[in-house]
Amino acid sequence: MANYGMIVFGRSGDWELSIDENLDESDKWQVQIDTAVVSLQYRLSKLTVWRELDRLLSTNESNVREGTYSLRIGAFNDDPVTATLDNECSSRLFITVGDAADARFEVTVAGKDFSDFGNAVSQIVNELDLE
Repeated sequence: MANYGMIVFGRSGDWELSIDENLDESDKWQVQIDTAVVSLQYRLSKLTVWRELDRLLSTNESNVREGTYSLRIGAFNDDPVTATLDNECSSRLFITVGDAADARFEVTVAGKDFSDFGNAVSQIVNELDLE
């Protein structure tokens, strides 16, 4: 079993985000996303994905977007973990584990939760000095 140590933490509202580094193998990280109703833990392949996620969350100039704004933010076993902005509502994000239409897990982040999640992501970016 791997040993992990926390390298950064962000919190806003009900959202707590943390990144742990594998102490036995460098350049291997684990993300934990916690709220009162969901807890998700997954592997992270690169720290710079947080800067990309922060930019993605800032892409809400209009209430309706054209196209798909999606970013792979990690992996859960062999399944991708993806963050996708809703193209119908500017303050809604889907965090999806898996990519099969018939077997996946999805968390909807909307309204105040969208804002709080974005603030916590920004804290992570600032702490990691990824701006």
